[in-house]
Amino acid sequence: MKNLTITNSHFITFQDQLFTIDALGGVDLNQIERLVCTLRISYKDYPPYRSTLDLYSEHQSEKLIRTLCDKWELALTDVSKSVHSLIIQLEKYRLDNLHYTSKEKQQFELSEKDKKQALKILKSKDLLTQVTEHLNLTGIIGENENAQILFMALASHRFNNPFSVICLAKSGIGKAIFYKTLPMFAEWLLQLPHPNKRKRNLLF
Repeated sequence: MKNLTITNSHFITFQDQLFTIDALGGVDLNQIERLVCTLRISYKDYPPYRSTLDLYSEHQSEKLIRTLCDKWELALTDVSKSVHSLIIQLEKYRLDNLHYTSKEKQQFELSEKDKKQALKILKSKDLLTQVTEHLNLTGIIGENENAQILFMALASHRFNNPFSVICLAKSGIGKAIFYKTLPMFAEWLLQLPHPNKRKRNLLF
């Protein structure tokens, strides 16, 4: 996996001499017969190209290759080499992680460093801004308002009457990133008791 940079399981970056490709939302470890990814593909200083597709689908992967060739006037062999290298390395990453996936659900525990960081965020006066900035680091870009709404809905599980949210959008618009990323971040931040137990605010 010489070309992969694993920021976390939900944000993986592939980089070679031609492209920088971010897999937003990571790779599904459960559906091994498919390799569905939301890709953000950057080439030089041009605006990035975004697409959600199954890389195991020959039709979809070949369509992606042709699209990139036409968009940036690149050689077919170069683009094909980069895309297939991406697929091989994502396969290896998923296989390595499957080897270490326990059948029993692992208990989520915060390290002392994570606890200090979470408490610092909870005590900050601009809590929602801090939450939004950290959500952006997980790969949620350009959807701050929706991310905030969903995060607050997740945080409401501490109330007697928690909120429910229905997400309606076109296929491939990026709903899966929210579903995968927000619960992980909320569990990390909301596992701690509120730093000021005498007060009760909207989130906690």
